[in-house]
Amino acid sequence: MRHKTTIEIPRMLIREASCVMPSLNDLADPSNPARAGIVRHGGVGETVNHVPRAYKHPCSIHLRHHLQTLNRDEQRVRRTFLLIGSRNSFQNLLLPLWINGKLICRPDEPWTVTSYTALCKLASGTLVIQKIRFQESGRGIVVAAEHHEPVEWAVVAQPLLFQGEIPPFGLLAAMTYDQRHLFHLLWERWQIELYPEFSWHKEAHDELMDTFVRLLSHDVKVRGSALCEIAARRALQIEEGYLHSSLGLTKNGTVISVMMSGSLHDHGRIQRELGAESAVLLDNGGSVSAAYWSAKDWDADSLMSPDPPQPAFFGNGSYFRDAALTTLLFELASDIVEDPFYPRPPGDEPWTHW
Repeated sequence: MRHKTTIEIPRMLIREASCVMPSLNDLADPSNPARAGIVRHGGVGETVNHVPRAYKHPCSIHLRHHLQTLNRDEQRVRRTFLLIGSRNSFQNLLLPLWINGKLICRPDEPWTVTSYTALCKLASGTLVIQKIRFQESGRGIVVAAEHHEPVEWAVVAQPLLFQGEIPPFGLLAAMTYDQRHLFHLLWERWQIELYPEFSWHKEAHDELMDTFVRLLSHDVKVRGSALCEIAARRALQIEEGYLHSSLGLTKNGTVISVMMSGSLHDHGRIQRELGAESAVLLDNGGSVSAAYWSAKDWDADSLMSPDPPQPAFFGNGSYFRDAALTTLLFELASDIVEDPFYPRPPGDEPWTHW
């Protein structure tokens, strides 16, 4: 079943863009076992998730966390918000997060030798997708970037489109820890039980993951070439069925959100066709969705309560669950449409409200 939802937000409509992580203080502690993130290598038989479910909060909690940073009078104003998940931030290798001056990453993250692509909010409030490095200084770990303007927060993500060019497949492989989103691989126990003829996929997956980790500190071209060699030798097919979420920026600052089934190159092409100059992958798998609060949703009780009203969800796939570790929250100057989006239950059937 194919799926595509796109949202375009003109720059003039964005009052503020925030990166929200309610569990930031807990995960900023280097001794926290949750910092191990999601592990798919080192001989593990299946995915091991070290991040407690309690760290992943519903969208309304993310909004409440943001509202608590405002003063009391600001909290009691009817506002329009759009929230987009960035579920993979920190949990996977090569996807650290820099927020409030803190680098949130796994203990095996090679941040001292890696150049990243990140969605950044500059001190002026401008959103950019740029190449960054993390460096130690007297002020702790700081962001060194192409734009000399200070960075307020940075969400590292896989590049899908950069300055008009779609990255070669080797670069995508080198920067994507979960190789299932690049190559068609059935390797988890329940998949092999259902499709025993694909048991060799487990060997291919393990070879890819072991090679990925072994070459973490090598040049990205070396890692990408090694992964593509394995895929070619084992005749792996490109994965085209996953539902992914991406965010792109046009030259004039319009934000383009795409939730679509397809390959990562498909995402890059669609973002370019929609006018994006650069775009990054935010969320792997069917967990993608967007949440929307119309200014009309806030009644008197909502404005007086610490808990926001329930949002309308759209673009969500059949695996959607209202829980995320990190989100991008956009406060908008006005409602996107005259009435709130129709609530939509999880599922891949076409949306029939016109």
